[in-house]
Amino acid sequence: MQLRRHGLQLLVLLMTLTATEPWSAAQILCPPIDSDIALSSLDSRYSLTLPPLNPSPSVSSPSLIFPHYDVACLGKSSLSALVNKNKQTAIMLGFKDPEEVSKPDSVMIGEPYALYQVDLLDLRRFNPAADPPPKVADFIKLKKDRQIYPLLTERPEDGLKVRAALVLSEQRGGKWTTTALGLAQLIQAMDKYKGIKGFDKGFVVWIPALNLHFLGNKFDEKLHLIPLADRLAYGIEKGKPIWWIKVLSAYKREAFPPYTDAKETG
Repeated sequence: MQLRRHGLQLLVLLMTLTATEPWSAAQILCPPIDSDIALSSLDSRYSLTLPPLNPSPSVSSPSLIFPHYDVACLGKSSLSALVNKNKQTAIMLGFKDPEEVSKPDSVMIGEPYALYQVDLLDLRRFNPAADPPPKVADFIKLKKDRQIYPLLTERPEDGLKVRAALVLSEQRGGKWTTTALGLAQLIQAMDKYKGIKGFDKGFVVWIPALNLHFLGNKFDEKLHLIPLADRLAYGIEKGKPIWWIKVLSAYKREAFPPYTDAKETG
């Protein structure tokens, strides 16, 4: 039985890696999950009277290669129980109504976004005029323990589109858990701006201290970021790519005033 389950998971993985997709990224194909297992992944704090962004308990995954895929599938399968025919909860999560997530195959999981983070201490020490110039990898660092999955549904009026996000985090012992569900405005903006040339395989750059998110393109010294919020006073416009040096310079001024820019090039 164990070999059979592992064989099924390997088949699902191979199908995922070779799948063609009707939108801009491959989909994660989930094996059938028993409803009792999906329900057991919900925490008692996942009630309809609380905001739908509470953490669920960790799930030990049997997957051999990508354990976070299993947890993403469990999170998706728990949507129907979470919404539980409550239209307000469905809307808060990014869906139109409970029927949109009522069937096992009505919600699809897209390939996850890699998440990079700018820590407050790194932002404090950032100096665009440093000699030698600052390196992007010293200030924008990959978070290997967190991934953001887009959740898609198909509607008659607009087809297959991203509606919400599922955020997974790795805990001690290699266990992955659902830490956020919803984030509709953020994930829809990210999907929208992936249509800009060069950003089709974009990743997320996050400044937690300022709660700001960006869509990044190729990770090198020429990295450009698409802001998901306006800061017009700094020349930062939502949806308009800007060089990472200018982004960090602007937000250092915001986080640590007064701050005087040295001359920037690039």
